[in-house]
Amino acid sequence: MDIKTVQDALKLQQELNAKLTQQFETLHKGRKITVAALLKEKEKELTRVQKDVEIVTRERDQAVSRWDQRIEQRKAALVKLEAEIAALKKQVS
Repeated sequence: MDIKTVQDALKLQQELNAKLTQQFETLHKGRKITVAALLKEKEKELTRVQKDVEIVTRERDQAVSRWDQRIEQRKAALVKLEAEIAALKKQVS
């Protein structure tokens, strides 16, 4: 799944959380899970989700940076074109 927005990341997180919860329920069916074991599982999940958020944030920042570069290039082209037009107008008059 391509993650392009924070909403995509949150959706993926929710899907993974649901899958993980289902797996834990399947693993622990018929036996009681201790609070310590549940806490350990949740801490592992927290670490994984934090890494996912960092990755998605980095990807977003890179995409924004690329768009900023494109905008700056377009602005530079615009300024150059305006200068050329002004020079041509001076020559005509």
